[in-house]
Amino acid sequence: MKLGLLGDCHFTNRSPERRKDDYFQTQLNKFEEAIQIFSSAGCDLILQVGDFFDSSTVSNRVKSVVISLLKKYNVKIYCVAGQHDIVGHSLGTYANSPLAVLEAAGSVKLIGKESFNFSLGETSTLNIYGTSFGEEVPVTEYSCKERFNILIIHEMIGDRELYPGQELQDPIRFLKKYPNYQLVVCGDYHYRFIQQFENRVIINPGCLVRKTISKWDLEHKPAVVIFDTKTMISEVVELTCKPVEEVFDLSRKLEITDNSNVLSFIENLKTSCSEKATWKDILVQILRERNCSELVKNIIDDILLRIKNE
Repeated sequence: MKLGLLGDCHFTNRSPERRKDDYFQTQLNKFEEAIQIFSSAGCDLILQVGDFFDSSTVSNRVKSVVISLLKKYNVKIYCVAGQHDIVGHSLGTYANSPLAVLEAAGSVKLIGKESFNFSLGETSTLNIYGTSFGEEVPVTEYSCKERFNILIIHEMIGDRELYPGQELQDPIRFLKKYPNYQLVVCGDYHYRFIQQFENRVIINPGCLVRKTISKWDLEHKPAVVIFDTKTMISEVVELTCKPVEEVFDLSRKLEITDNSNVLSFIENLKTSCSEKATWKDILVQILRERNCSELVKNIIDDILLRIKNE
């Protein structure tokens, strides 16, 4: 079975500070190119690693255009939720998220701790598990010797620090910690890597579009990965990408070139904290910590939605 692996998309109609182009259209172009690549390669499934959207409050236009594009190619994406997809960075608010709208439209399928199964033939089965932001890695029903187990996870796993002192899980250590997963596909960390340990693989396809003028973004080449479960071979296919000078305003870059570590820290902080905590976010966090019932959560969620619409 061939799998199309897609990184953080961060769909939004709001252009980042330094982008000069039509950012949303650029995202759509790359997304459509990715789907075409997967189709041409004969991929059976498309797996996406979370942060499908840049904000839990993206416009209806963004959601409708993405749904239309997926329906055009008659594909469904299997994914997890990143912190940018959900209100208050809490999966308890998923029902009120743009990702839930896509799932209701039949365009995506959220994968969780209950495995999603596909046949690999008469004697073999593929199991896909998901870990959305803030969730624990699920325990597999079978070992990777019995089934081909895949984990899609949105967690900060990376092969190099983006700024000094960054808390980062090492990819190989992650594979060692969870030995029953044959393939781990991860997001949140925006830069591509592929690492292998004892015939098991961990892959981050990298962010779909460059967002900032940090050193890492300017060097990043957006791509998708095609993975073959039979051969365990990963193929990186780079997407069409214009030179940085054409899409970024670099006029102030020279002022801070000697502080690359500081710049990387600031830019990554901006990205990770793009949604400021509001009183609503704090309320959601309190509900989660107090382990309130779903009924209470739904009542409060309904009230918040009414406040927003009035």
